[in-house]
Amino acid sequence: MLPKFRVLFFAGLAGKIAYALSSLVVLPALTSLLGQESIGLLGFFTSLLMVFMALDGGVTSAVTRKLAAVGTLRLRSPRRYRLYVFSVTNTFFLLFLALGVLTSGMLVLGSGMLSGKWLNVEQLESSQVQGAIFWMGVFIGLNFPIMLLQAAFHGREMHVRLNFLYVPYAFARTLGVLAVLMLFEAWATIDFYFFLQALLQFCYLVLLVFFYFYGDGLSGLWVRPSVRFIRQALSFGSGVLMISLTSVAVVQIDKVYLSGQLSLSDYAVYTLAGTFASIPYILSSALYAALFPRFSTYYACRDIFHMGRMFGVVFLFFGSVLLVACVLVWFFSGDLLRLIFDDGLAVAVQGLLPILFIGTALQALLIVPYSLQLAVGWTSLALRINLLALPLILISLPVAVDGFGMLGAAWVWLSYNVLAFAITLYLMMRRFAFLRVVFLRSIKFFPCMFFLFAPICYAFELWVMPGLSKGMVFLVVMFLGAGSVALTTWWFRRDLIAVV
Repeated sequence: MLPKFRVLFFAGLAGKIAYALSSLVVLPALTSLLGQESIGLLGFFTSLLMVFMALDGGVTSAVTRKLAAVGTLRLRSPRRYRLYVFSVTNTFFLLFLALGVLTSGMLVLGSGMLSGKWLNVEQLESSQVQGAIFWMGVFIGLNFPIMLLQAAFHGREMHVRLNFLYVPYAFARTLGVLAVLMLFEAWATIDFYFFLQALLQFCYLVLLVFFYFYGDGLSGLWVRPSVRFIRQALSFGSGVLMISLTSVAVVQIDKVYLSGQLSLSDYAVYTLAGTFASIPYILSSALYAALFPRFSTYYACRDIFHMGRMFGVVFLFFGSVLLVACVLVWFFSGDLLRLIFDDGLAVAVQGLLPILFIGTALQALLIVPYSLQLAVGWTSLALRINLLALPLILISLPVAVDGFGMLGAAWVWLSYNVLAFAITLYLMMRRFAFLRVVFLRSIKFFPCMFFLFAPICYAFELWVMPGLSKGMVFLVVMFLGAGSVALTTWWFRRDLIAVV
């Protein structure tokens, strides 16, 4: 029997929320403690991490799909299932461990060049920047085997066990590191910050290995790997590799370009806006971790009915939640930012945040059709969209930045996601006939919801918010958001009960 979808989703969501909320909580304190340039360096690290993670070549998705597809063997033939699962895991774990060592070595050796030739540092000491990049390299290298093990946890639908490790890890990387920096304020430098991150990353890797294999007394560690799994994965992973590489290019090109064009202080503003705009990824990443293996299982059984029903409910409900979030950010982001930053920084971030947030929300919603595409092995659609968008971004980004600065880069990001969203939905509807009803329903439902909710928020912003204290503003925004999500949940209650 398959685990309940809601158990898998909320297990993954809890970990993502723990990390995201704790990151947002410590961000103002880190800005004050380490300085605005250090926040710019954190943004550079995030872009660097995303670029190198594309080197997984789609193998993590292939591993998740492969392990999910044999899930029915768990009860019919436990011994065969165990040998297969651990052989697959060990094969790719060794491969990713080697890839991590190679990547880490490249970044460690290139730390001097990146700190001296690419980044525009004004206040931080060059030795601190180089040391920070050194530990970034160690962290990114360790992330390769971690990515593989997390994919294996997802493929075996062991989300609860993974979350048991991820939540303490998330709090340690955010609140724990901040506590250490505040306790030893003399050591509160950006290079020491990344040293602590790398140390926690190593501890997390050790714990993942132990808890993945411990149910069998760690004997699974000695199951023989097989090269044939790599050959099989490459047939699926080659398409995902190109998607990953082109996706990283179109998603990170604005950040990488701005990191070389702006000072780290100015780049920190874009980093802060991008950090808050990434909130929809909390939901989409947890959703993908539960949806992709479940779609893969349904497709392996050729269960089109349940696959289509789950797609429709998740797409409409998730899209409704994101629509509520976009409207709230558009009207109230300035009020919320002033709660944690000074007026000058809040105004600068506010000018970028709504645009970046809407673009990210569109991309987050695309995780639902993307999960289905990968589950059925259709990798060409996302690749073709990225190949179409990439030259357009390369041409428009420098022009937009020269004319409008960071705001131009934000509009390029939004334009790309609008284009990708429209093309994806049109082509998905053409290939999968059972999705036409879903998309036609969404075309009617989303505009109606927007024209009901946006005027309410506009009225609150115009007549209610000006007379409220900062604390009351926060409570009112939370009330509007929670109330809207509760009404949406009530509207979809029967569909949600059926699939989750």
